[in-house]
Amino acid sequence: MVEPNNSSKLTIPNPYLTLQMNTYIEHKNLIPYLLELGWMIAKDTWTDCPQKVYDKLAKLSVDDLELVCMEYHSDITSDLVTNLT
Repeated sequence: MVEPNNSSKLTIPNPYLTLQMNTYIEHKNLIPYLLELGWMIAKDTWTDCPQKVYDKLAKLSVDDLELVCMEYHSDITSDLVTNLT
């Protein structure tokens, strides 16, 4: 039996291994809003949301966070409708 040569091993880069989860989630109540806005969460502790954006979201009230999410989704919907017509 021939042992495989490690130097000839095919390596396929995994894009998920290079994700930057640099922002610590201090306010756990923000997790649903971060997810709603398309950011990823790791172990309910880290997010790929940039720190500046996270800080701005953390200062908003719950009502304002819901408005931000609604506006985000209405922009996506309007873009989809525009692209379909």
